[in-house]
Amino acid sequence: MSNRWLSKGAALAVAAAMWMGWLFALAFAAPALVKVTFVQEWPVADGFWIPWTLGISKGFYRDEGIDLNVVAPPTVADTMKFLGIGRADVAFTTVMDIIFAKEQGAPVISIGRYGTGNNWDIFTPEGQSVTLAQLKGKRIGIYNDAWTKAQLSLMLKSAGMTLDDIQMVAAADTVPLLLQKRVDATTGITNAEGTEIAVAGKQTPEFMPATRHGVPDTPIFMFAGNQRWLEKNP
Repeated sequence: MSNRWLSKGAALAVAAAMWMGWLFALAFAAPALVKVTFVQEWPVADGFWIPWTLGISKGFYRDEGIDLNVVAPPTVADTMKFLGIGRADVAFTTVMDIIFAKEQGAPVISIGRYGTGNNWDIFTPEGQSVTLAQLKGKRIGIYNDAWTKAQLSLMLKSAGMTLDDIQMVAAADTVPLLLQKRVDATTGITNAEGTEIAVAGKQTPEFMPATRHGVPDTPIFMFAGNQRWLEKNP
């Protein structure tokens, strides 16, 4: 056989190999990423978001075939609305918000918890410790979420009071209200509001743990999913 035919045969073999390689690559190409919209519990980013913001930057979700889109709700009361109507697929929220959403017939379900206990408290300025009874008639900074009012109701009940016995002052961030002396006490959790008071106010706040005043030691934050979306994306 001449060298010319050998050369043509080699060229055909290379072309065939390239063609087969291309078909093989197509057959085993990575599937398209699944887009997941993840609505948060808070209108602005906070420390709780670190696991997923880090996961996005490190590419952990993409490695699992997920294109994660984190969105913030306009207010703390909108997280479960987004999830219930399908504007979000999964949510970071509180256990009480899930319970109340279920009570109203929303197609949502808890799918995991974030944390192991309840570190919610009532804070007062450093050196100004008070009892629950002494809060009667006082201004208390709160958030307009289901968890806050549920915890506060249980705490007040342990002292024979109700929400009507205090003046609730709602805000997007309760700490400035306390530091500016616009409220007598404020609600929150030790690793969020407690830290903010220490950093922004340069003081160690006094606090009354909810679990010592009639509130169960249950996890605060939960992950929830839209049930219709979960059925399609098990």
